[in-house]
Amino acid sequence: MLNTWLEKKILDYTDVQKLKVDLLKLAIIPKEVAEKSQTLIFDGDGKHLLILSTNNYSNQLQKLLEQLGNKGYSHDVYYVGARGWEHAFKRYSQLELQEQKKRAAQSKKEHAAGGDALTIIKELFEKRMTLRAWDFIMEVVRLAYQSWASDLHFQAEKDGISVNVRIDGVLQHVITITHKDFLQYDAKLKFISGIKINVVQLPQDGRFTFDYTVDGKTRPIDVRLNTMPSLYGDDIVMRFLDMGETVKSFDSLGIRSMHYDIIKKALQEQNGMILVTGPTGSGKTTTLYAMLNHVNDGTKKIITLENPIEYQLPGIQQSQINEDEWYTYEEGLKAVLRHDPDIILVGETRSRQTAETVINAALTWHLVFTTLHTNSAVESVSRLLSMGVKPYLLAPGLRVICAQRLIRKVCPHCASRQDADYASKTEIDDTLQKLRNIDAKLVPERDGKVVAAVGCDQCNNTGYKGRTVAMEILSVTDGIKELIVDEEHDTTKIFAVAREQWFTTMREDAILKVIAGDTTMEEARRV
Repeated sequence: MLNTWLEKKILDYTDVQKLKVDLLKLAIIPKEVAEKSQTLIFDGDGKHLLILSTNNYSNQLQKLLEQLGNKGYSHDVYYVGARGWEHAFKRYSQLELQEQKKRAAQSKKEHAAGGDALTIIKELFEKRMTLRAWDFIMEVVRLAYQSWASDLHFQAEKDGISVNVRIDGVLQHVITITHKDFLQYDAKLKFISGIKINVVQLPQDGRFTFDYTVDGKTRPIDVRLNTMPSLYGDDIVMRFLDMGETVKSFDSLGIRSMHYDIIKKALQEQNGMILVTGPTGSGKTTTLYAMLNHVNDGTKKIITLENPIEYQLPGIQQSQINEDEWYTYEEGLKAVLRHDPDIILVGETRSRQTAETVINAALTWHLVFTTLHTNSAVESVSRLLSMGVKPYLLAPGLRVICAQRLIRKVCPHCASRQDADYASKTEIDDTLQKLRNIDAKLVPERDGKVVAAVGCDQCNNTGYKGRTVAMEILSVTDGIKELIVDEEHDTTKIFAVAREQWFTTMREDAILKVIAGDTTMEEARRV
Protein backbone atom coordinates (compact mmCIF):
# COMPACT_ATOMS: atom_id res chain seq x y z
CA MET A 1 0.00 0.00 0.00
CA LEU A 2 1.44 3.32 -1.12
CA ASN A 3 -1.02 5.72 0.55
CA THR A 4 -1.34 4.68 4.20
CA TRP A 5 -1.77 8.33 5.21
CA LEU A 6 -5.32 8.55 3.82
CA GLU A 7 -7.95 9.08 6.52
CA LYS A 8 -10.87 10.93 4.89
CA LYS A 9 -13.07 9.62 2.08
CA ILE A 10 -13.52 12.94 0.27
CA LEU A 11 -10.27 14.27 -1.19
CA ASP A 12 -9.52 17.80 -2.32
CA TYR A 13 -7.14 18.80 -5.07
CA THR A 14 -4.07 19.03 -2.81
CA ASP A 15 -4.79 15.51 -1.51
CA VAL A 16 -4.89 14.16 -5.07
CA GLN A 17 -1.59 15.87 -5.84
CA LYS A 18 0.02 13.90 -2.99
CA LEU A 19 -1.37 10.53 -4.09
CA LYS A 20 1.12 7.85 -5.13
CA VAL A 21 -0.37 5.79 -7.93
CA ASP A 22 0.36 2.09 -8.38
CA LEU A 23 0.43 1.73 -12.17
CA LEU A 24 -0.20 -2.03 -11.98
CA LYS A 25 -3.43 -1.36 -10.10
CA LEU A 26 -4.30 1.56 -12.40
CA ALA A 27 -4.18 -0.82 -15.39
CA ILE A 28 -7.00 -2.99 -13.97
CA ILE A 29 -9.59 -0.53 -15.30
CA PRO A 30 -8.95 0.34 -18.99
CA LYS A 31 -8.47 4.02 -19.78
CA GLU A 32 -11.64 4.26 -21.87
CA VAL A 33 -13.79 2.77 -19.11
CA ALA A 34 -12.18 5.02 -16.51
CA GLU A 35 -12.83 8.10 -18.62
CA LYS A 36 -16.52 7.30 -19.18
CA SER A 37 -17.22 6.40 -15.54
CA GLN A 38 -14.78 8.92 -14.04
CA THR A 39 -13.46 6.12 -11.86
CA LEU A 40 -9.97 4.68 -11.48
CA ILE A 41 -7.92 2.48 -9.16
CA PHE A 42 -4.92 4.27 -7.66
CA ASP A 43 -3.63 1.86 -4.99
CA GLY A 44 -4.28 -1.43 -3.24
CA ASP A 45 -2.94 -4.33 -1.26
CA GLY A 46 -3.39 -7.74 -2.85
CA LYS A 47 -7.12 -8.14 -3.60
CA HIS A 48 -8.09 -4.96 -1.76
CA LEU A 49 -8.33 -1.89 -4.01
CA LEU A 50 -8.42 1.86 -3.37
CA ILE A 51 -10.73 3.51 -5.88
CA LEU A 52 -11.06 7.20 -6.82
CA SER A 53 -14.29 8.49 -8.36
CA THR A 54 -16.24 11.68 -8.94
CA ASN A 55 -19.50 9.73 -8.43
CA ASN A 56 -20.94 11.76 -11.31
CA TYR A 57 -21.93 8.45 -12.94
CA SER A 58 -23.09 6.47 -9.95
CA ASN A 59 -24.73 3.70 -11.99
CA GLN A 60 -21.51 3.01 -13.88
CA LEU A 61 -19.54 3.16 -10.63
CA GLN A 62 -21.81 0.55 -9.02
CA LYS A 63 -21.55 -1.68 -12.08
CA LEU A 64 -17.74 -1.45 -11.94
CA LEU A 65 -17.70 -2.28 -8.24
CA GLU A 66 -19.91 -5.33 -8.85
CA GLN A 67 -17.60 -6.54 -11.64
CA LEU A 68 -14.56 -6.15 -9.41
CA GLY A 69 -16.37 -7.95 -6.60
CA ASN A 70 -17.15 -10.87 -8.92
CA LYS A 71 -13.40 -11.14 -9.56
CA GLY A 72 -12.70 -11.39 -5.85
CA TYR A 73 -11.70 -7.78 -5.17
CA SER A 74 -12.75 -5.77 -2.11
CA HIS A 75 -12.55 -1.98 -2.16
CA ASP A 76 -12.59 1.42 -0.51
CA VAL A 77 -13.96 4.30 -2.58
CA TYR A 78 -12.62 7.84 -2.28
CA TYR A 79 -14.41 10.77 -3.85
CA VAL A 80 -12.95 13.77 -5.64
CA GLY A 81 -14.06 16.89 -7.51
CA ALA A 82 -13.66 17.57 -11.24
CA ARG A 83 -10.31 19.34 -10.93
CA GLY A 84 -8.81 16.58 -8.79
CA TRP A 85 -10.17 13.92 -11.15
CA GLU A 86 -8.50 15.54 -14.18
CA HIS A 87 -5.17 15.58 -12.34
CA ALA A 88 -5.49 11.90 -11.34
CA PHE A 89 -6.64 10.82 -14.80
CA LYS A 90 -3.36 12.14 -16.29
CA ARG A 91 -1.63 9.17 -14.67
CA TYR A 92 -2.94 7.05 -17.55
CA SER A 93 -0.46 8.90 -19.76
CA GLN A 94 2.29 7.68 -17.44
CA LEU A 95 0.88 4.13 -17.76
CA GLU A 96 0.80 4.40 -21.56
CA LEU A 97 4.42 5.59 -21.59
CA GLN A 98 5.40 2.63 -19.42
CA GLU A 99 3.56 0.25 -21.78
CA GLN A 100 5.29 1.84 -24.78
CA LYS A 101 8.65 1.26 -23.12
CA LYS A 102 7.73 -2.35 -22.42
CA ARG A 103 6.65 -2.88 -26.02
CA ALA A 104 9.83 -1.25 -27.28
CA ALA A 105 11.94 -3.43 -25.01
CA GLN A 106 10.02 -6.53 -26.10
CA SER A 107 10.36 -5.57 -29.76
CA LYS A 108 14.07 -5.03 -29.25
CA LYS A 109 14.38 -8.52 -27.78
CA GLU A 110 12.25 -10.07 -30.54
CA HIS A 111 14.26 -8.47 -33.33
CA ALA A 112 17.66 -8.87 -31.70
CA ALA A 113 19.95 -11.16 -33.66
CA GLY A 114 23.57 -12.19 -33.55
CA GLY A 115 25.69 -10.06 -31.24
CA ASP A 116 22.72 -7.83 -30.29
CA ALA A 117 20.96 -10.86 -28.76
CA LEU A 118 24.06 -11.74 -26.74
CA THR A 119 24.31 -8.13 -25.53
CA ILE A 120 20.72 -8.27 -24.26
CA ILE A 121 21.50 -11.52 -22.39
CA LYS A 122 24.29 -9.66 -20.60
CA GLU A 123 21.95 -6.74 -19.82
CA LEU A 124 19.29 -9.09 -18.43
CA PHE A 125 21.92 -10.84 -16.34
CA GLU A 126 22.78 -7.55 -14.62
CA LYS A 127 19.13 -7.07 -13.52
CA ARG A 128 18.29 -10.78 -13.02
CA MET A 129 17.38 -10.18 -9.35
CA THR A 130 14.36 -8.12 -10.50
CA LEU A 131 13.11 -10.98 -12.70
CA ARG A 132 11.47 -14.26 -11.85
CA ALA A 133 13.81 -17.24 -12.32
CA TRP A 134 11.50 -18.67 -14.99
CA ASP A 135 11.38 -15.41 -16.98
CA PHE A 136 15.15 -14.91 -16.85
CA ILE A 137 16.21 -18.39 -17.93
CA MET A 138 13.65 -18.57 -20.76
CA GLU A 139 14.80 -15.19 -22.06
CA VAL A 140 18.38 -16.53 -22.06
CA VAL A 141 17.22 -19.57 -24.06
CA ARG A 142 15.25 -17.48 -26.57
CA LEU A 143 17.98 -14.92 -27.06
CA ALA A 144 20.61 -17.64 -27.44
CA TYR A 145 18.55 -19.02 -30.31
CA GLN A 146 18.24 -15.52 -31.79
CA SER A 147 22.03 -15.14 -31.68
CA TRP A 148 22.16 -17.77 -34.48
CA ALA A 149 23.46 -20.36 -32.01
CA SER A 150 22.98 -24.03 -32.78
CA ASP A 151 23.66 -25.01 -29.16
CA LEU A 152 23.47 -23.44 -25.70
CA HIS A 153 25.88 -24.75 -23.02
CA PHE A 154 25.74 -24.43 -19.22
CA GLN A 155 29.15 -25.71 -18.16
CA ALA A 156 29.85 -26.24 -14.46
CA GLU A 157 33.28 -24.90 -13.47
CA LYS A 158 34.99 -24.20 -10.14
CA ASP A 159 34.01 -20.52 -10.03
CA GLY A 160 30.49 -20.83 -11.46
CA ILE A 161 28.39 -21.94 -14.40
CA SER A 162 29.85 -20.74 -17.70
CA VAL A 163 27.11 -19.97 -20.23
CA ASN A 164 28.34 -20.43 -23.81
CA VAL A 165 26.77 -20.49 -27.27
CA ARG A 166 27.99 -22.33 -30.35
CA ILE A 167 27.72 -20.11 -33.41
CA ASP A 168 28.95 -21.33 -36.79
CA GLY A 169 30.64 -24.24 -35.03
CA VAL A 170 32.65 -22.12 -32.57
CA LEU A 171 31.90 -21.69 -28.84
CA GLN A 172 31.55 -18.15 -27.45
CA HIS A 173 31.35 -17.27 -23.76
CA VAL A 174 28.42 -15.05 -22.73
CA ILE A 175 28.00 -14.88 -18.93
CA THR A 176 28.93 -16.74 -15.74
CA ILE A 177 26.23 -17.62 -13.19
CA THR A 178 27.05 -18.49 -9.59
CA HIS A 179 26.46 -22.09 -8.50
CA LYS A 180 23.90 -20.90 -5.93
CA ASP A 181 21.88 -18.87 -8.44
CA PHE A 182 22.00 -21.64 -11.04
CA LEU A 183 20.24 -24.15 -8.76
CA GLN A 184 16.88 -22.50 -9.44
CA TYR A 185 17.52 -22.24 -13.20
CA ASP A 186 18.68 -25.88 -13.31
CA ALA A 187 15.42 -26.98 -11.66
CA LYS A 188 13.30 -24.94 -14.10
CA LEU A 189 15.09 -26.35 -17.17
CA LYS A 190 14.80 -29.93 -15.93
CA PHE A 191 11.14 -29.49 -15.08
CA ILE A 192 10.09 -28.20 -18.51
CA SER A 193 12.26 -30.87 -20.19
CA GLY A 194 10.40 -33.66 -18.42
CA ILE A 195 13.39 -35.08 -16.57
CA LYS A 196 14.02 -35.72 -12.87
CA ILE A 197 15.00 -32.59 -10.95
CA ASN A 198 16.73 -34.41 -8.08
CA VAL A 199 18.95 -36.64 -10.27
CA VAL A 200 22.47 -35.23 -10.60
CA GLN A 201 24.63 -38.35 -10.67
CA LEU A 202 23.35 -39.72 -14.01
CA PRO A 203 23.01 -38.28 -17.54
CA GLN A 204 19.46 -37.47 -18.61
CA ASP A 205 17.79 -36.61 -21.94
CA GLY A 206 14.79 -34.33 -22.23
CA ARG A 207 13.13 -31.91 -24.59
CA PHE A 208 10.83 -28.91 -24.59
CA THR A 209 9.42 -26.38 -27.02
CA PHE A 210 9.22 -22.62 -26.83
CA ASP A 211 7.48 -20.15 -29.12
CA TYR A 212 9.62 -17.74 -31.11
CA THR A 213 7.66 -14.66 -32.15
CA VAL A 214 8.84 -11.91 -34.44
CA ASP A 215 6.73 -9.42 -36.41
CA GLY A 216 3.58 -11.05 -35.07
CA LYS A 217 4.45 -14.48 -36.47
CA THR A 218 5.02 -17.34 -34.05
CA ARG A 219 6.73 -20.64 -34.71
CA PRO A 220 7.75 -23.44 -32.34
CA ILE A 221 11.44 -24.09 -31.61
CA ASP A 222 12.24 -27.59 -30.39
CA VAL A 223 15.00 -27.91 -27.79
CA ARG A 224 16.80 -31.21 -27.11
CA LEU A 225 18.39 -31.07 -23.66
CA ASN A 226 21.02 -33.35 -22.13
CA THR A 227 22.45 -33.24 -18.62
CA MET A 228 25.71 -34.86 -17.55
CA PRO A 229 27.34 -34.97 -14.11
CA SER A 230 30.72 -33.27 -13.87
CA LEU A 231 33.27 -32.41 -11.17
CA TYR A 232 31.49 -29.18 -10.19
CA GLY A 233 27.84 -30.07 -10.85
CA ASP A 234 25.40 -30.61 -13.71
CA ASP A 235 26.51 -29.73 -17.22
CA ILE A 236 23.59 -28.94 -19.55
CA VAL A 237 23.69 -28.70 -23.33
CA MET A 238 20.72 -27.71 -25.49
CA ARG A 239 20.41 -28.20 -29.24
CA PHE A 240 17.99 -25.90 -31.08
CA LEU A 241 15.82 -27.35 -33.85
CA ASP A 242 13.59 -24.96 -35.77
CA MET A 243 10.71 -27.19 -36.85
CA GLY A 244 9.37 -24.44 -39.11
CA GLU A 245 12.64 -23.78 -40.91
CA THR A 246 12.63 -24.42 -44.63
CA VAL A 247 14.85 -27.28 -45.75
CA LYS A 248 17.75 -25.97 -47.80
CA SER A 249 17.70 -26.58 -51.51
CA PHE A 250 20.40 -28.79 -52.93
CA ASP A 251 21.67 -25.86 -54.98
CA SER A 252 22.23 -23.69 -51.88
CA LEU A 253 24.66 -25.96 -50.01
CA GLY A 254 27.78 -24.47 -51.60
CA ILE A 255 28.76 -27.68 -53.41
CA ARG A 256 31.14 -27.22 -56.34
CA SER A 257 29.69 -27.92 -59.78
CA MET A 258 31.81 -31.04 -60.33
CA HIS A 259 30.56 -32.59 -57.08
CA TYR A 260 27.04 -31.39 -57.76
CA ASP A 261 26.98 -33.22 -61.10
CA ILE A 262 28.16 -36.49 -59.49
CA ILE A 263 25.48 -36.35 -56.78
CA LYS A 264 22.76 -35.28 -59.18
CA LYS A 265 23.53 -38.25 -61.42
CA ALA A 266 23.34 -40.61 -58.44
CA LEU A 267 20.00 -39.11 -57.39
CA GLN A 268 18.57 -39.91 -60.81
CA GLU A 269 19.23 -43.64 -60.30
CA GLN A 270 16.42 -45.96 -59.25
CA ASN A 271 18.49 -47.93 -56.78
CA GLY A 272 21.79 -47.96 -54.89
CA MET A 273 23.18 -46.51 -51.66
CA ILE A 274 24.31 -42.91 -51.21
CA LEU A 275 26.47 -42.57 -48.12
CA VAL A 276 27.18 -39.27 -46.32
CA THR A 277 30.00 -39.38 -43.78
CA GLY A 278 31.56 -37.05 -41.25
CA PRO A 279 31.70 -36.36 -37.51
CA THR A 280 28.82 -35.02 -35.41
CA GLY A 281 28.02 -31.45 -36.41
CA SER A 282 29.41 -31.72 -39.94
CA GLY A 283 26.08 -31.01 -41.64
CA LYS A 284 25.25 -34.56 -42.74
CA THR A 285 21.54 -34.20 -41.92
CA THR A 286 21.28 -30.92 -43.84
CA THR A 287 22.86 -32.53 -46.91
CA LEU A 288 20.60 -35.59 -46.68
CA TYR A 289 17.46 -33.47 -46.30
CA ALA A 290 18.49 -31.37 -49.31
CA MET A 291 18.93 -34.57 -51.33
CA LEU A 292 15.50 -35.83 -50.25
CA ASN A 293 13.98 -32.48 -51.11
CA HIS A 294 15.55 -32.74 -54.57
CA VAL A 295 14.05 -36.18 -55.33
CA ASN A 296 10.68 -35.52 -53.66
CA ASP A 297 8.62 -34.83 -56.77
CA GLY A 298 5.41 -36.47 -55.53
CA THR A 299 5.77 -39.62 -57.65
CA LYS A 300 7.83 -41.65 -55.16
CA LYS A 301 7.16 -42.99 -51.69
CA ILE A 302 9.91 -41.79 -49.37
CA ILE A 303 10.31 -43.14 -45.82
CA THR A 304 12.87 -41.98 -43.27
CA LEU A 305 14.13 -43.49 -40.01
CA GLU A 306 15.59 -40.75 -37.84
CA ASN A 307 16.77 -40.09 -34.31
CA PRO A 308 15.75 -37.36 -33.86
CA ILE A 309 13.49 -36.01 -36.61
CA GLU A 310 15.07 -32.59 -37.04
CA TYR A 311 12.82 -31.08 -39.71
CA GLN A 312 9.36 -31.96 -40.96
CA LEU A 313 9.39 -32.76 -44.65
CA PRO A 314 6.06 -32.42 -46.52
CA GLY A 315 5.12 -35.47 -48.58
CA ILE A 316 7.62 -37.73 -46.77
CA GLN A 317 6.80 -40.43 -44.21
CA GLN A 318 9.13 -39.83 -41.25
CA SER A 319 9.57 -42.29 -38.37
CA GLN A 320 11.24 -41.54 -35.03
CA ILE A 321 13.58 -44.23 -33.66
CA ASN A 322 12.99 -44.97 -29.96
CA GLU A 323 15.59 -47.37 -28.62
CA ASP A 324 14.14 -47.16 -25.08
CA GLU A 325 11.09 -48.94 -26.48
CA TRP A 326 13.22 -51.34 -28.57
CA TYR A 327 12.36 -49.51 -31.79
CA THR A 328 15.84 -49.59 -33.34
CA TYR A 329 17.10 -48.87 -36.83
CA GLU A 330 17.17 -52.62 -37.47
CA GLU A 331 13.53 -53.08 -36.42
CA GLY A 332 12.50 -49.94 -38.29
CA LEU A 333 14.13 -51.11 -41.51
CA LYS A 334 12.20 -54.38 -41.40
CA ALA A 335 8.95 -52.41 -41.20
CA VAL A 336 9.99 -49.89 -43.86
CA LEU A 337 10.64 -52.58 -46.45
CA ARG A 338 7.06 -53.83 -45.99
CA HIS A 339 5.66 -50.37 -46.77
CA ASP A 340 6.56 -50.40 -50.47
CA PRO A 341 9.05 -47.48 -50.47
CA ASP A 342 10.93 -46.13 -53.46
CA ILE A 343 13.44 -44.14 -51.41
CA ILE A 344 14.67 -44.82 -47.86
CA LEU A 345 16.70 -42.69 -45.47
CA VAL A 346 18.37 -44.40 -42.51
CA GLY A 347 19.66 -41.76 -40.11
CA GLU A 348 22.74 -43.69 -39.02
CA THR A 349 24.44 -46.99 -39.86
CA ARG A 350 26.17 -48.25 -36.74
CA SER A 351 26.07 -52.04 -36.95
CA ARG A 352 26.78 -54.81 -39.43
CA GLN A 353 23.12 -55.81 -39.34
CA THR A 354 21.94 -52.31 -40.29
CA ALA A 355 24.63 -51.99 -42.97
CA GLU A 356 23.72 -55.30 -44.59
CA THR A 357 19.98 -54.52 -44.49
CA VAL A 358 20.64 -51.13 -46.09
CA ILE A 359 22.80 -52.69 -48.81
CA ASN A 360 20.20 -55.39 -49.51
CA ALA A 361 17.53 -52.69 -49.81
CA ALA A 362 19.77 -50.81 -52.26
CA LEU A 363 20.14 -53.98 -54.35
CA THR A 364 16.39 -54.62 -54.47
CA TRP A 365 15.43 -51.54 -56.42
CA HIS A 366 15.46 -48.93 -53.65
CA LEU A 367 17.45 -45.72 -53.51
CA VAL A 368 18.86 -45.61 -49.98
CA PHE A 369 20.50 -42.73 -48.08
CA THR A 370 22.42 -43.23 -44.85
CA THR A 371 25.30 -41.85 -42.77
CA LEU A 372 28.49 -43.21 -41.28
CA HIS A 373 31.02 -41.72 -38.84
CA THR A 374 34.32 -41.80 -40.72
CA ASN A 375 37.01 -39.20 -41.40
CA SER A 376 36.98 -39.45 -45.18
CA ALA A 377 35.15 -40.95 -48.13
CA VAL A 378 37.97 -43.37 -48.86
CA GLU A 379 38.00 -44.64 -45.27
CA SER A 380 34.29 -45.44 -45.51
CA VAL A 381 34.93 -48.33 -47.88
CA SER A 382 37.39 -49.88 -45.45
CA ARG A 383 35.02 -49.24 -42.51
CA LEU A 384 32.09 -51.04 -44.17
CA LEU A 385 34.29 -54.01 -45.03
CA SER A 386 35.60 -54.07 -41.45
CA MET A 387 32.02 -54.08 -40.14
CA GLY A 388 31.52 -57.38 -41.93
CA VAL A 389 29.52 -56.25 -44.95
CA LYS A 390 29.98 -58.85 -47.68
CA PRO A 391 32.11 -57.46 -50.54
CA TYR A 392 29.95 -59.01 -53.25
CA LEU A 393 26.95 -57.08 -51.84
CA LEU A 394 28.77 -53.80 -51.13
CA ALA A 395 30.37 -53.45 -54.58
CA PRO A 396 27.16 -53.39 -56.67
CA GLY A 397 25.07 -51.64 -54.00
CA LEU A 398 27.23 -48.60 -53.20
CA ARG A 399 26.87 -45.63 -55.58
CA VAL A 400 28.46 -42.56 -54.03
CA ILE A 401 30.22 -41.61 -50.79
CA CYS A 402 30.13 -37.97 -49.71
CA ALA A 403 32.42 -36.91 -46.84
CA GLN A 404 32.11 -33.38 -45.51
CA ARG A 405 32.99 -30.76 -42.93
CA LEU A 406 31.45 -27.37 -42.26
CA ILE A 407 33.66 -24.30 -42.53
CA ARG A 408 32.78 -20.72 -41.70
CA LYS A 409 32.19 -18.21 -44.47
CA VAL A 410 33.68 -14.76 -44.22
CA CYS A 411 31.27 -11.98 -43.36
CA PRO A 412 30.34 -10.20 -46.62
CA HIS A 413 30.04 -6.88 -44.77
CA CYS A 414 33.63 -6.64 -43.51
CA ALA A 415 35.84 -9.19 -45.32
CA SER A 416 38.90 -7.79 -47.06
CA ARG A 417 41.10 -9.18 -49.79
CA GLN A 418 44.84 -9.10 -49.26
CA ASP A 419 48.02 -10.70 -50.53
CA ALA A 420 48.53 -14.23 -49.23
CA ASP A 421 51.36 -14.65 -46.75
CA TYR A 422 54.24 -16.98 -47.60
CA ALA A 423 52.82 -20.03 -45.78
CA SER A 424 49.38 -19.62 -47.35
CA LYS A 425 50.80 -19.00 -50.82
CA THR A 426 52.97 -22.13 -50.56
CA GLU A 427 50.04 -24.25 -49.38
CA ILE A 428 47.78 -22.97 -52.14
CA ASP A 429 50.45 -23.50 -54.80
CA ASP A 430 51.11 -27.07 -53.62
CA THR A 431 47.38 -27.86 -53.67
CA LEU A 432 46.90 -26.44 -57.14
CA GLN A 433 49.88 -28.42 -58.44
CA LYS A 434 48.31 -31.64 -57.13
CA LEU A 435 45.07 -30.76 -58.87
CA ARG A 436 46.96 -29.84 -62.04
CA ASN A 437 48.54 -33.30 -62.01
CA ILE A 438 45.03 -34.78 -62.14
CA ASP A 439 43.67 -32.41 -64.77
CA ALA A 440 44.43 -28.78 -65.56
CA LYS A 441 40.67 -28.09 -65.75
CA LEU A 442 40.47 -28.45 -61.96
CA VAL A 443 42.69 -25.40 -61.42
CA PRO A 444 40.82 -22.05 -61.28
CA GLU A 445 42.15 -18.65 -62.21
CA ARG A 446 43.39 -16.55 -59.29
CA ASP A 447 44.94 -13.18 -58.52
CA GLY A 448 47.19 -14.26 -55.65
CA LYS A 449 44.97 -12.65 -53.02
CA VAL A 450 42.98 -14.29 -50.23
CA VAL A 451 40.17 -13.04 -48.02
CA ALA A 452 40.76 -12.15 -44.38
CA ALA A 453 38.22 -12.13 -41.54
CA VAL A 454 37.95 -8.63 -40.04
CA GLY A 455 34.89 -8.35 -37.80
CA CYS A 456 31.95 -5.94 -37.56
CA ASP A 457 28.53 -5.52 -35.91
CA GLN A 458 26.93 -7.75 -38.54
CA CYS A 459 29.02 -10.79 -37.53
CA ASN A 460 29.45 -10.14 -33.80
CA ASN A 461 33.03 -9.05 -34.54
CA THR A 462 34.11 -12.57 -35.50
CA GLY A 463 34.72 -11.88 -39.19
CA TYR A 464 32.55 -14.87 -40.13
CA LYS A 465 28.86 -15.26 -40.88
CA GLY A 466 27.26 -18.54 -41.88
CA ARG A 467 28.88 -21.76 -43.00
CA THR A 468 29.48 -23.67 -46.18
CA VAL A 469 30.51 -27.24 -46.84
CA ALA A 470 33.93 -28.63 -47.72
CA MET A 471 33.27 -31.92 -49.43
CA GLU A 472 34.92 -34.88 -51.11
CA ILE A 473 32.94 -37.30 -53.22
CA LEU A 474 33.95 -40.82 -54.12
CA SER A 475 32.04 -42.19 -57.07
CA VAL A 476 32.05 -45.99 -56.92
CA THR A 477 33.32 -46.80 -60.40
CA ASP A 478 34.37 -50.18 -61.78
CA GLY A 479 37.90 -49.65 -60.46
CA ILE A 480 36.64 -49.04 -56.91
CA LYS A 481 34.26 -52.01 -57.19
CA GLU A 482 37.17 -54.31 -58.08
CA LEU A 483 39.03 -53.20 -54.93
CA ILE A 484 35.90 -53.83 -52.83
CA VAL A 485 35.42 -57.32 -54.26
CA ASP A 486 39.07 -58.04 -53.50
CA GLU A 487 38.37 -56.89 -49.89
CA GLU A 488 41.00 -54.19 -50.22
CA HIS A 489 41.31 -52.34 -46.89
CA ASP A 490 44.34 -50.28 -47.91
CA THR A 491 43.06 -46.71 -48.19
CA THR A 492 46.19 -45.71 -50.14
CA LYS A 493 45.24 -48.02 -53.01
CA ILE A 494 41.62 -46.88 -52.94
CA PHE A 495 42.77 -43.24 -52.97
CA ALA A 496 45.08 -43.88 -55.95
CA VAL A 497 42.25 -45.34 -58.00
CA ALA A 498 39.92 -42.52 -56.95
CA ARG A 499 42.47 -39.91 -58.08
CA GLU A 500 42.28 -41.35 -61.59
CA GLN A 501 38.62 -40.24 -61.70
CA TRP A 502 39.24 -36.61 -60.59
CA PHE A 503 38.74 -37.26 -56.86
CA THR A 504 39.58 -34.18 -54.74
CA THR A 505 39.92 -34.16 -50.96
CA MET A 506 38.00 -32.02 -48.46
CA ARG A 507 41.14 -29.97 -47.76
CA GLU A 508 41.57 -29.31 -51.49
CA ASP A 509 37.89 -28.37 -51.75
CA ALA A 510 38.31 -25.95 -48.83
CA ILE A 511 41.34 -24.31 -50.45
CA LEU A 512 39.40 -23.90 -53.70
CA LYS A 513 36.79 -22.05 -51.62
CA VAL A 514 39.59 -19.84 -50.24
CA ILE A 515 40.58 -18.96 -53.81
CA ALA A 516 36.93 -18.24 -54.60
CA GLY A 517 36.79 -15.81 -51.65
CA ASP A 518 34.28 -17.79 -49.60
CA THR A 519 36.48 -18.51 -46.58
CA THR A 520 39.94 -18.02 -45.08
CA MET A 521 43.04 -20.18 -44.98
CA GLU A 522 42.58 -20.48 -41.21
CA GLU A 523 39.23 -22.18 -41.79
CA ALA A 524 40.59 -24.37 -44.58
CA ARG A 525 43.30 -25.67 -42.24
CA ARG A 526 40.63 -26.82 -39.77
CA VAL A 527 39.37 -29.39 -42.29
